[in-house]
Amino acid sequence: MLDQLNGEWVSFQQCLIDSDAMLKKSKEKFKTGLIHSSEDFKKTVTTLFDEFQNKGPFNSSIAVKEVCELKGTTSRFARFEAFSLNFFQVRRL
Repeated sequence: MLDQLNGEWVSFQQCLIDSDAMLKKSKEKFKTGLIHSSEDFKKTVTTLFDEFQNKGPFNSSIAVKEVCELKGTTSRFARFEAFSLNFFQVRRL
């Protein structure tokens, strides 16, 4: 009976060694994939940022109040304007 256990024990130890090697390979593969994904994401964000910097709407000929009046949101704009004025007055104190 002890001989049978010894064979099973060696088999179990070998299984642990193989599992450890597979885990290390999987971790490395995951890490590499994550690095590549983050680099792709960084390139995408950089491209979008550059495109926005070059083509962004920076010189509108219509004032904010006029747009709000066209959209019917003057009351919301007035509330925001009052809030922002109060906020900046408090911040200056």
